[in-house]
Amino acid sequence: FYSRISELRRKISKTFLNLVPHYHLNVSVFVLMMDYYQTAMVFLIDNSTKIFTKNTISVTQDFCGSKNFADDLEYYYSDFNHFSSSLTFALENNNNGQQYFGIYNLQIHAKICDYTCATCTGPTSNECSTCYPNATLINVSGLSYCSCNSHFFLVVFRLGYFRRNEF
Repeated sequence: FYSRISELRRKISKTFLNLVPHYHLNVSVFVLMMDYYQTAMVFLIDNSTKIFTKNTISVTQDFCGSKNFADDLEYYYSDFNHFSSSLTFALENNNNGQQYFGIYNLQIHAKICDYTCATCTGPTSNECSTCYPNATLINVSGLSYCSCNSHFFLVVFRLGYFRRNEF
Protein backbone atom coordinates (compact mmCIF):
# COMPACT_ATOMS: atom_id res chain seq x y z
CA PHE A 1 0.00 0.00 0.00
CA TYR A 2 1.06 3.58 -0.54
CA SER A 3 0.69 6.45 1.87
CA ARG A 4 1.65 10.09 2.30
CA ILE A 5 2.80 10.94 5.76
CA SER A 6 2.07 14.57 6.62
CA GLU A 7 1.51 16.67 9.70
CA LEU A 8 -1.92 15.11 10.18
CA ARG A 9 -1.00 11.48 9.44
CA ARG A 10 2.55 10.56 10.37
CA LYS A 11 2.02 6.86 11.06
CA ILE A 12 0.55 3.89 9.22
CA SER A 13 -0.04 0.50 10.78
CA LYS A 14 -1.46 -2.95 10.15
CA THR A 15 -2.45 -5.53 12.76
CA PHE A 16 -2.25 -9.25 12.04
CA LEU A 17 -4.41 -11.53 14.18
CA ASN A 18 -4.52 -15.27 14.94
CA LEU A 19 -0.85 -15.94 14.25
CA VAL A 20 0.27 -19.54 14.55
CA PRO A 21 1.92 -20.26 17.95
CA HIS A 22 5.52 -19.07 17.64
CA TYR A 23 8.51 -17.79 19.63
CA HIS A 24 10.49 -15.73 17.08
CA LEU A 25 9.73 -13.59 14.01
CA ASN A 26 11.63 -12.30 11.00
CA VAL A 27 9.97 -9.26 9.39
CA SER A 28 11.09 -7.75 6.08
CA VAL A 29 9.66 -5.06 3.80
CA PHE A 30 10.57 -2.94 0.79
CA VAL A 31 10.00 0.81 1.14
CA LEU A 32 9.98 3.16 -1.85
CA MET A 33 10.86 6.65 -0.65
CA MET A 34 9.47 9.17 -3.15
CA ASP A 35 10.84 12.71 -3.39
CA TYR A 36 13.37 11.44 -0.86
CA TYR A 37 15.22 13.64 1.54
CA GLN A 38 16.74 12.79 4.89
CA THR A 39 13.91 11.57 7.03
CA ALA A 40 13.54 9.70 10.27
CA MET A 41 11.50 6.57 9.55
CA VAL A 42 10.76 4.52 12.66
CA PHE A 43 9.51 0.93 12.67
CA LEU A 44 7.20 -0.12 15.49
CA ILE A 45 6.24 -3.66 16.43
CA ASP A 46 3.36 -3.89 18.92
CA ASN A 47 3.84 -0.16 19.69
CA SER A 48 7.54 -0.57 20.61
CA THR A 49 10.40 0.72 18.48
CA LYS A 50 12.34 -2.04 16.73
CA ILE A 51 15.70 -1.75 15.07
CA PHE A 52 15.45 -2.69 11.40
CA THR A 53 18.56 -3.11 9.27
CA LYS A 54 18.39 -1.05 6.07
CA ASN A 55 19.87 -1.86 2.66
CA THR A 56 19.43 0.93 0.11
CA ILE A 57 19.06 -0.29 -3.45
CA SER A 58 20.11 2.10 -6.22
CA VAL A 59 17.21 3.52 -8.15
CA THR A 60 18.14 5.17 -11.43
CA GLN A 61 14.76 6.61 -12.30
CA ASP A 62 12.31 9.03 -10.81
CA PHE A 63 9.20 6.95 -10.13
CA CYS A 64 6.88 9.82 -9.32
CA GLY A 65 6.70 13.21 -7.68
CA SER A 66 9.11 16.07 -8.17
CA LYS A 67 12.14 15.74 -10.47
CA ASN A 68 14.08 17.82 -7.93
CA PHE A 69 14.26 15.01 -5.38
CA ALA A 70 15.51 11.44 -5.71
CA ASP A 71 13.52 8.25 -5.19
CA ASP A 72 15.13 5.45 -3.18
CA LEU A 73 14.14 1.82 -2.87
CA GLU A 74 15.09 0.49 0.55
CA TYR A 75 14.89 -3.03 2.00
CA TYR A 76 14.45 -3.36 5.77
CA TYR A 77 14.54 -6.48 7.94
CA SER A 78 14.59 -7.45 11.60
CA ASP A 79 14.70 -10.62 13.74
CA PHE A 80 13.26 -10.65 17.25
CA ASN A 81 11.60 -12.80 19.88
CA HIS A 82 7.81 -12.59 19.79
CA PHE A 83 5.21 -14.73 21.54
CA SER A 84 1.83 -13.05 21.03
CA SER A 85 -0.90 -14.35 18.71
CA SER A 86 -1.18 -10.86 17.18
CA LEU A 87 1.32 -8.47 15.63
CA THR A 88 0.99 -4.76 14.87
CA PHE A 89 3.46 -3.48 12.28
CA ALA A 90 3.75 0.31 11.98
CA LEU A 91 5.89 2.80 10.11
CA GLU A 92 6.19 6.33 11.48
CA ASN A 93 7.84 9.50 10.17
CA ASN A 94 9.44 11.63 12.89
CA ASN A 95 10.36 14.36 10.39
CA ASN A 96 8.17 17.48 10.46
CA GLY A 97 8.12 17.73 6.67
CA GLN A 98 6.03 15.78 4.21
CA GLN A 99 7.25 12.41 2.98
CA TYR A 100 5.74 10.19 0.33
CA PHE A 101 6.45 6.48 0.45
CA GLY A 102 5.09 3.12 -0.54
CA ILE A 103 5.65 -0.26 1.01
CA TYR A 104 5.35 -3.65 -0.60
CA ASN A 105 6.30 -7.26 -0.06
CA LEU A 106 5.87 -7.12 3.72
CA GLN A 107 6.85 -10.62 4.89
CA ILE A 108 6.49 -12.11 8.34
CA HIS A 109 8.23 -15.43 8.96
CA ALA A 110 7.64 -17.25 12.26
CA LYS A 111 9.68 -19.89 14.05
CA ILE A 112 6.78 -22.01 15.25
CA CYS A 113 6.15 -23.91 18.47
CA ASP A 114 5.80 -27.66 18.70
CA TYR A 115 2.22 -28.66 17.83
CA THR A 116 1.51 -29.69 21.46
CA CYS A 117 2.18 -26.16 22.82
CA ALA A 118 -0.30 -23.28 22.80
CA THR A 119 2.64 -20.90 23.45
CA CYS A 120 6.34 -21.64 23.83
CA THR A 121 9.87 -20.35 24.29
CA GLY A 122 11.45 -22.63 21.64
CA PRO A 123 10.72 -25.22 18.96
CA THR A 124 10.67 -28.48 20.96
CA SER A 125 7.82 -30.16 22.87
CA ASN A 126 9.61 -29.54 26.18
CA GLU A 127 9.66 -25.73 25.74
CA CYS A 128 5.92 -25.11 26.22
CA SER A 129 4.76 -22.03 28.15
CA THR A 130 1.03 -22.78 28.01
CA CYS A 131 -1.11 -25.67 26.80
CA TYR A 132 -4.32 -26.02 24.82
CA PRO A 133 -7.58 -26.66 26.70
CA ASN A 134 -7.83 -30.14 28.24
CA ALA A 135 -4.07 -30.42 28.72
CA THR A 136 -1.81 -29.70 31.69
CA LEU A 137 1.60 -28.04 31.70
CA ILE A 138 4.12 -30.39 33.34
CA ASN A 139 7.46 -29.00 34.63
CA VAL A 140 10.21 -31.57 35.17
CA SER A 141 13.88 -30.63 35.71
CA GLY A 142 13.47 -27.30 33.94
CA LEU A 143 11.58 -28.82 30.99
CA SER A 144 7.95 -27.84 30.37
CA TYR A 145 5.66 -29.98 28.24
CA CYS A 146 1.92 -30.45 27.77
CA SER A 147 0.20 -33.67 28.78
CA CYS A 148 -3.36 -34.69 27.92
CA ASN A 149 -5.79 -34.67 30.83
CA SER A 150 -7.53 -37.95 31.70
CA HIS A 151 -9.95 -39.19 29.04
CA PHE A 152 -8.50 -36.89 26.36
CA PHE A 153 -6.13 -37.49 23.46
CA LEU A 154 -4.21 -35.18 21.16
CA VAL A 155 -5.74 -34.54 17.76
CA VAL A 156 -2.73 -33.76 15.58
CA PHE A 157 -3.47 -30.72 13.43
CA ARG A 158 -1.05 -27.86 12.98
CA LEU A 159 -2.97 -25.94 15.60
CA GLY A 160 -3.17 -28.97 17.89
CA TYR A 161 -5.84 -29.28 20.49
CA PHE A 162 -6.90 -31.93 22.94
CA ARG A 163 -10.15 -33.80 22.37
CA ARG A 164 -12.19 -36.03 24.69
CA ASN A 165 -11.63 -39.74 24.19
CA GLU A 166 -14.96 -41.11 22.95
CA PHE A 167 -13.88 -44.78 22.79
